[in-house]
Amino acid sequence: MMQKHNFWSILLIVLLIALAGGGFYGGISFLIDPLQQNNTMNVPLSMLDGLFIHDFVLPGLFLLAVMGILPLLAAFGLAFRPAWHWTDPLNGWTHRHWSWTLACAVAVLLVLWLGFEIALMGTHLYPPQIGTGILGIWLLILVWLPPLRRIYHQ
Repeated sequence: MMQKHNFWSILLIVLLIALAGGGFYGGISFLIDPLQQNNTMNVPLSMLDGLFIHDFVLPGLFLLAVMGILPLLAAFGLAFRPAWHWTDPLNGWTHRHWSWTLACAVAVLLVLWLGFEIALMGTHLYPPQIGTGILGIWLLILVWLPPLRRIYHQ
């Protein structure tokens, strides 16, 4: 059953679902077309020049897992707050529901990923990357808002 939520928790859940949608889209697109021969993501293969990878399989797996599955799991947990005992190690050090901790981790990973892309590409970023970076910053701000921290306090 869905728990009571305020505006901020609903916004966080919606943004995590939006991130998951983008993660699934990007991840699946890269996995279907890892050499971008059909230009499904409009990202040139030359973007990987000088890296240890020569196609978009690893970025696709990262997008699918970290920006697709994890945010969706966090959104589900934030909405329904299931008490899963295997998540207890996350609850202990944050004193928050595991889904809050996961949402925080996703936001940090998202910002770090964008930083990694900026380090690799410089200022030649694509609009989806910029949008995803802004989304990551908003997620970081939201998870640390006092009303959200109170709602998910254990």
